Amino acid sequence: MFVDLSRLDGVLSVTGEKTVARDVVQNLLAEIARTRPDTPVTVLRGTADAPPLAVPPRLRQLPYVTPQAVTAPVPAHGTVRGAASRRPVRGLVVVAGTPSSREAAELVALCGPGGAGWTGLVYGDTQHAHWRWYADSHGRVDMPVLDLKLMVPA
Repeated sequence: MFVDLSRLDGVLSVTGEKTVARDVVQNLLAEIARTRPDTPVTVLRGTADAPPLAVPPRLRQLPYVTPQAVTAPVPAHGTVRGAASRRPVRGLVVVAGTPSSREAAELVALCGPGGAGWTGLVYGDTQHAHWRWYADSHGRVDMPVLDLKLMVPA
């Protein structure tokens, strides 16, 4: 399955069984490295006991990205269509485990509505996720909004 991150719009949180959730995010990074090499990536530590993710060499890892001062857009009345729009992926913010309150604020500044246009990939839970996938101990991943259940490659 191909995941078009240009339609992700914000933060993807993969929760459930930690090893499988980590593998899901690691596989997404590998696919991005293959299809969009040189994409900038910054890694936030998250939960102290969470194993770190390996950034593939074809991606450009940045040591730290300072969230720019941004203003949130004025909310429109009626149907929200922004999530369906395609936008270029300017960079990735990857969090290993659940983000701390400081890291959650950085995720919102970089990836949230009115943010800097980055996409967040979290293997752990965050209240700021626009998308949530659930991984179980058998390697299955439930993507409720897409009505899909997939197996993570070994």
